[in-house]
Amino acid sequence: MQGAKLDAAKLAMQGALHGLRTGDRFKLLAFDDRIDMISPDFLVYNDRSLANADKWIAKLDARGGTEMLPAIQKSLEGDTPKGRLRTVLFITDGQSNDEYRLLPQ
Repeated sequence: MQGAKLDAAKLAMQGALHGLRTGDRFKLLAFDDRIDMISPDFLVYNDRSLANADKWIAKLDARGGTEMLPAIQKSLEGDTPKGRLRTVLFITDGQSNDEYRLLPQ
């Protein structure tokens, strides 16, 4: 994903992030043929973490082919604390190099 597609994905990510509320937590992953995370842990939503996330998103750039399955698995790792709702927003252009792993045979 590059050019206009990447720009649109960045805007979507920032829009979702800026829609969070006090008390929410978030974790950002960028994926292609590898996974990068802003932090291995969930971040508390506040002005500082929001500013850091905006900087991290702005630096994202196209690298390699897209493999979705590892990113999906990574986003679902760990337990969801009692009283919390886990929401995963998956932003992609849909062009995957590992469709055979995602779709039933």
